[in-house]
Parts: sequence; structure tokens; C-alpha cells
Amino acid sequence: MNRSFNRVWILLAGLCCYTNANSATITIVNTDVPGVGLNDLTPVTPVAGNPGTTLGKQALNVFNAAANYWGSLLDSDVEIRINASFAPLAPGVLGQAGPENFAFNWTTGIAPVPNRVYSIALANSLAGVDLDPARNDAVMNFSSDFTFNFEIGSLPVTGPGIDLLSVAIHEMGHGLGWVTPFPANGYSYPSPLTDDAFSAHLFDEEYDQAWSDLSATDRALSAINTGKLVWSGPMALAEVGRLTAGTEMGSPQMYAPNPFESGSSVSHWDTTLTPNELMEPTFNNVQELWMTIKGFYDTGWRGSACLKMELPANTWRMISLDCVPDGTGTVQELFGPEISAAYPAEWSMFRYRASETRYELLALSDALELDTGYWIIQKTPSTVTLDIPRSSTRSPTPKASSDDDCNSALGCRAIDLVTRPGVITWQMLGNPFNTDMLFDDVRVSAAAGSSCGQSAGCTAVDADTGDIFAGTVFSWDGSAYQTINAGAGDVIPRNAGFWARTLPGADGIQPRLQMPKDPYAGRLQ
Repeated sequence: MNRSFNRVWILLAGLCCYTNANSATITIVNTDVPGVGLNDLTPVTPVAGNPGTTLGKQALNVFNAAANYWGSLLDSDVEIRINASFAPLAPGVLGQAGPENFAFNWTTGIAPVPNRVYSIALANSLAGVDLDPARNDAVMNFSSDFTFNFEIGSLPVTGPGIDLLSVAIHEMGHGLGWVTPFPANGYSYPSPLTDDAFSAHLFDEEYDQAWSDLSATDRALSAINTGKLVWSGPMALAEVGRLTAGTEMGSPQMYAPNPFESGSSVSHWDTTLTPNELMEPTFNNVQELWMTIKGFYDTGWRGSACLKMELPANTWRMISLDCVPDGTGTVQELFGPEISAAYPAEWSMFRYRASETRYELLALSDALELDTGYWIIQKTPSTVTLDIPRSSTRSPTPKASSDDDCNSALGCRAIDLVTRPGVITWQMLGNPFNTDMLFDDVRVSAAAGSSCGQSAGCTAVDADTGDIFAGTVFSWDGSAYQTINAGAGDVIPRNAGFWARTLPGADGIQPRLQMPKDPYAGRLQ
């Protein structure tokens, strides 16, 4: 039996919500009754990445990790509240979810496409206010008939049971808007509505028409037009080259089986997509997010700000990029609009040339790089907010997740370290991700035959013992250096540059830091 996802069908009846950043805050609202699901007090032993000591607490930690995951990818100044519970569901269904409401034609913030319907969480994000404060924004229900695995941060999970984290991320995606509010097997949009943010990007290759241009009868036929219903959003299409199967005429296929499957058809990628994508209708354990997150951006979601921080006057900050900026990524392009002052007299940026043991003042035309730490200071009369455009993309992790010396199923960024014969070499590196990074998860790899040359690399503690890399790094918090020690559970903050040292024994063995992508950090109890 296929273990499948489902979702709550929420119909837009009559009038809906006529009303006039950084990452998103997603709050899980426990709606289980005492002793059940998230309130299950059965004692358990903590598992990988999940310190909870009851079944309910471990499940809540998983949901919070899923919330952190989506919150790191999407931008909203309005808190997103999602009801979550466990209950018996239809046979074979792991979970179901959907928005609690929809909105259109609001008059605040970013204007919607006229007469287009948006999931309430997306609408709130664009409007900048809560358009329906009396209700939460989404609902998720999970089956109480399956045995789930509550591990966090390792994909695939290593223990028995179904990976609840993947299921929760999938269902949360539906709650955030990966769904059409109208019955997908044929429906006429009620006046004055013309389409919705999801189905506006559906296209039938056989009809050669967008879904919103089809009649209700033809939409019903398109919903069972296997292989011909595709996604047409330009941002997802830009990622289609990653797929080795599951495309039609260069577009990713949507799930359109015949006969129609209520709760699964249309609102998922097709099962033929290779590699598997997160929002497919059946559980595949290890799933990609490239197409899905770009599909979310097509619907109107904005990506979370790449680097956003306050820069007080006359205060040095040690920063790093956690994204690939759009455009050229120069100093002027990224920060010039925020700091309206003369460079370098009233604001300036520096990098450290480790091989030459010297600082270098950046020119406005210099491009900033990932994995590098930078000093920045501004001397204007007031605090300035640094904010890299939301259209930038997240730092890629080109190192395959299957490589043994990468301690993350989501991949790592491999940073080449500078060495010099017989001496300690300081270098200013940067956390390339938009989450805090557990220093203990960083691996040091080196040439074969060295103490860190085995397939799994070695920890920073072992690299220190082997005279390769110091197990202590230092980050400046605006007033003092913070010591970050390996083996102590310390983290390298997001957006932070940090000082690191290669040791004399590192010369000639090509040491690298394997920086792991971990979107699940935080809010675990």
C-alpha cells in the first residue's frame, strides 16, 4: 500500500476576506486533547537531534523543526499560526493539511493580482497585516495509526518508523498555500474571482492553455490528463534542468492520474519527477526542495531576507553572506542603497587576506563572496538596516549529501583553508547559511594519509589534536569577541564572520572545512 499524503479541502463559499522581513515566524498551535498526540506523556529516550523525553514533546519538536525549515525559506512580518494534531485518518493517509482561510483584493502592503485568491498566510505576508486575526492560518492533522520516527536533521532517518519530519514539512507546505481552494476536478470561479495563486501557474500542454483560461469542464478533464498537466511558473521552470524525468515540453509535470484522486490530484508534483520532490503525493523519504521552493515563489511568496541586521553608528560588525545575491553582488549594489554616505570616509568594508596576513579595504565595485567574513562600519548619525534583496537565492551546497565527510543530508559547503609552512595561519571565514551552525557538526577533511584524511574527515576537536585546525574560533558580537569551542555544543551564529586558524601541521595536506546545511536548528525542548 502506498503511504500517501492528503490535504484538507477548503472551499471558498460566497465572499472571502474583502479587506483593505527576514524570515517568517511559524508557531505550532497544539490542538490535541490531554494525553493524546502532542500531549502524549509516554516516556521515551531522546533520539538523534531530538531531546524530547515524552512522545508528545518529541512530536512537537519535529513540528517546530518543520516550522523552522519553512520559516528560514519564506518571508513574512506577520506571525503564521498552524493548528496541529494527531487523529485517525483514512487508510494509508499519513497526514492532511490546508489553509484555514483565503483572501483576495486587500488594500494594504503589496497589492495582490486583482481578483486572485491567496492562502491566508501568503495574503497576510503580502498585506503586512493579519487579514483574519480571529482564526489561525492553517491546520495539519497527522495519522495516529502509523509509527513515526521522531529523528531530526538526518535524512533518511536511521531508526525504524516513518520520518515524521518529512511528512510535517510536506503537510505544512499545503497549509502555506501549495493547494487550490477550489475543487480541482472542475469548478467555475465565483464572480469576481478569476483564479488562485496556485492554479494560476498550472498549464495543460495538450489544450495549450493555462488553467484559468479553461472552462470548468475542461479543467475537470485536465485534472486527469496524465503527463500533460504541468507547472508554468517561471521561477520553478528555471530549476527544471535539475530533473532527469517528470517533464513535458520542458515543464515539470503535476499529479493528474485517471481516475481523479481527491486530496492528491493537481496539488502535488507528479510521481515521475526525478529526483523526488518534496510535494509529491506519496512518501519517498529523501526528497528535494529545489522545484518546490521556487514554485512557492511563483505563487507570490518572497524568500526570507538573506542578510538582515542592524548596523549602529560607529560600531564594527563582522558579517557574512548567507545567500547568493542577485546581480553582481558588489559592495555598492548590496549596501550602497542602505548607507547613503561617502565611501570610505563615512562607511567602509574590509576583508583579510590570509595568505598575505593583511587587511584589504574593499572597493565599491568589489564583489562579496560566500564563506568569507567581512568587517563593516558606518559613521552616519543613525542606525542603518542592512538588507540583501529577498530575490537572492540561498547558498548552494554543491557537496553531495552522500559524501562521508559532509555531516548533513542536505549537503555542505566545502571551504578551502589557507596554510603556511610551519606557522599558525589566521583567516576570516563566514557562516554561509541563514541558520546558526553547531560547531560540532563541522568536519575537517584533508589529503589521504593525514589524520583527517579518512573518508569521514574528522571533528574540529580531532583536527586540533592532529595539529591541523584549531578547535576554537572567534566571532565579534559588536562589542567583544565570543569564543566558540568545538566539543562544547557552541554555535557559529548566522550572518556571522569568524576567525579560524590552521595549525602548522596543515601545510601541504589541502585542509577544508565541511560546513553543514542544517535548517532545523532551534526551538527544541
